[in-house]
Amino acid sequence: MWPPAEWQELHQDWTSAWLLHCSLYGLKEAMVDWDDFFAEVATGQHNDDSFEKHLHMRRLESDASAFYDPGADVVLSKHVDDLLIVGPARAVRYVLDALKVHLLLKETPPLELEQKVQHLGRIIKRKPYGFTLRSRDELFDSLFETAGLLGANPTSLPGTKADAYNDEEEGVPLNDGEYSLYRKLVGKLLFIAMERGDIQYAVKQCSRRLAGATDKDLGRCRRVIRYLLGTRYAVQKIEPTETLEETRVMVKVDADWASDQSTRRSTSGGAKRMAGALVLCWSRTQTTVATSSAEAELNAIGSGAVEGLGTQSLLSELNMTAPLIVASDSSAGISIASRLGLAKVKHVEIRRLFMQDLVCLLYTSPSPRDS
Repeated sequence: MWPPAEWQELHQDWTSAWLLHCSLYGLKEAMVDWDDFFAEVATGQHNDDSFEKHLHMRRLESDASAFYDPGADVVLSKHVDDLLIVGPARAVRYVLDALKVHLLLKETPPLELEQKVQHLGRIIKRKPYGFTLRSRDELFDSLFETAGLLGANPTSLPGTKADAYNDEEEGVPLNDGEYSLYRKLVGKLLFIAMERGDIQYAVKQCSRRLAGATDKDLGRCRRVIRYLLGTRYAVQKIEPTETLEETRVMVKVDADWASDQSTRRSTSGGAKRMAGALVLCWSRTQTTVATSSAEAELNAIGSGAVEGLGTQSLLSELNMTAPLIVASDSSAGISIASRLGLAKVKHVEIRRLFMQDLVCLLYTSPSPRDS
């Protein structure tokens, strides 16, 4: 890099090379350097005896963006340069003051009852029973305006089953402008759908058509947006109903066998609850073609078990234990996951049978069939 102009005026015949001691914003190395620097600060590797306050947090192995101080019972979550700190008020204040020794921070007030704060594009509101979560109003306004549906009538459903079954139907390919619009709309919908389980299936179907989208795909996308016109203020409730001693990880799964008519791939759906509170839900197309409904359900059970085990790993690093229960309404899927060996289902891929090992190791316990 070039040295400052003032320095060049004093040293007309300079021939030195300057080494940059900071990272330039926008470069890939900048993100890595920032992540390493913050980890050193949070874990105490950047402390000095002259500092009044020191941090000795532990970086979690299950989530590299999270840090935990077991002594103060404080959890810190980092997303790029946005921080979320949870713990006792005095302990949180100590962490903030220690971080300010190394970082220039802009604080938001502590989240009190009936107050709300914006974090990562979402509005978090504290309620007597827990929290509510939804996307910002500006995102909805931008979505409706981009789609040209500000004055449109809302629809009661985000999509129909017929929409998912017509991937191979004839349609007029989108031109460059329409294709760009389609990608923008789907991108906004994917962001909103993370806490809106009611639109996840419909948005998933739209996102699968990003390559080679037609006018019919754009119509399906607009239908989801019209549904959001009438449900924009819906929130996800995070409402614990179990005590700390009763806490368990409950994952309920289901599968729609061969729902995609063009590829005959099935869809896995699930909802994960911790202490009774909904923390995650999903709708995903399975990576392989299931040759029976039992295999599709087994795939869904395996996917749910992976999600639950990830939560168990996180909790164990926070000095918490919680049993994992995977619930399914498929007696065939539960039967295959519970017993040993292939028996009469040799067509099921062996790699899908890792559920049997998990059951034997008592990591999970298949639930009785739901009514």
